[in-house]
Amino acid sequence: MALKYLQAQWWLWLGRRRSSKEDYAAALTSYKRVLQSFPNHLRALANVGNCLDHQGLYPEAVEFYDRALQNRADYADVHARLGLIFWRQQQYQESIDSLNRAFRMKPSLKKEAGFLLAFARSLGKIGKIEDALAAYKEVIEIEPKSAEAFAGVGWALWSNGERKEAEAPLRDAINLSPSYADAYDILGWVLRDLGRDEESVPVWRRLVEVKPDNCDALASLGWALGGIGQYREGISELKKVLAIDPTFPVHYSIGLYHFYLEEYQEAIEAEEKAIAQKPDADAYCVIAISHLAQGEYEPAIASCKQAIDLDSKSHLAWHNMGEAYLELGQFEQAVSCLEKALEIDPAIAESRLQLGIAYLRTGNRPEALKQCQLLRDMDSGKAAELQSAISPDGTMGRI
Repeated sequence: MALKYLQAQWWLWLGRRRSSKEDYAAALTSYKRVLQSFPNHLRALANVGNCLDHQGLYPEAVEFYDRALQNRADYADVHARLGLIFWRQQQYQESIDSLNRAFRMKPSLKKEAGFLLAFARSLGKIGKIEDALAAYKEVIEIEPKSAEAFAGVGWALWSNGERKEAEAPLRDAINLSPSYADAYDILGWVLRDLGRDEESVPVWRRLVEVKPDNCDALASLGWALGGIGQYREGISELKKVLAIDPTFPVHYSIGLYHFYLEEYQEAIEAEEKAIAQKPDADAYCVIAISHLAQGEYEPAIASCKQAIDLDSKSHLAWHNMGEAYLELGQFEQAVSCLEKALEIDPAIAESRLQLGIAYLRTGNRPEALKQCQLLRDMDSGKAAELQSAISPDGTMGRI
């Protein structure tokens, strides 16, 4: 027995030596030699778990950590390592529970930035933003140069709606780690939320430099370019996304940007691809307005009806269908559609203008005047446009 004990000690020493050189496969072999003689050896069980953990073999690592805890339930370091594994496996509540147990059993573990960072991230993932923010700040106290912690603070502030306050810690994270992709990603969205779309573009460009083949990064750059009216460049970046992943949901944006560029057939083709991936009312609406822009009123109406089948509360679909009926001279149908559009969103002045014109063309001047009066409080320019269509003697004027 004494010989076995001495041999076990030697294998433990060799395992630690191999682990220190990050040769975890060899270290694993050493620790398992200990378990051949002493199946419940606490340190060997824990170290096997550590080696498997470092190799990304998480289920196997959990098995050995659980065996260690069966022998000693208050093994704080093992609870902490389990917390890290659960975080990596996106089992966030389990991660929080394990780390909380570890911190209670051994308070000094809460001073280790790696464990506390996983704790903060898990809290954020389950929506406990304030608790996550506090934990990220604790990490910074321990490790003032932790880019991950500064980015976490920025993310938590952004998630809480404190967008202005979020910018500084995110820029701190980038200064600490100029290749830290997550910080660029969050900062880009913060700037867009602040209405600083142009400033977001170089941030997304830098993200693409850091992650050149990442679809999310390329798509974010494409959307940012579209947000500042650089539609051609936006389309170019979004097509790069499709070259990497043809299923990535950017066809709708490509179609919308083609519409803004008055490339209506290209817009229709892109939206049809978006619909083939997933039927969507907004995509049908872009098809409808593309047909409208080309004077193709019947296809526009058909697309609007398909949009309404998917979303009966689509203001844009009802409005566009009303305009198409108006152009076709089907004024009663136009009135019905435009009234429905205004039921959904009474604040859209263009819908009220078109409704006034539709009433005028049915010969219902009092209703047209009523819409004109309502428009005066919404958009004086559109009110004047409708007023000029209504002559003092009750004729339709220029309409």
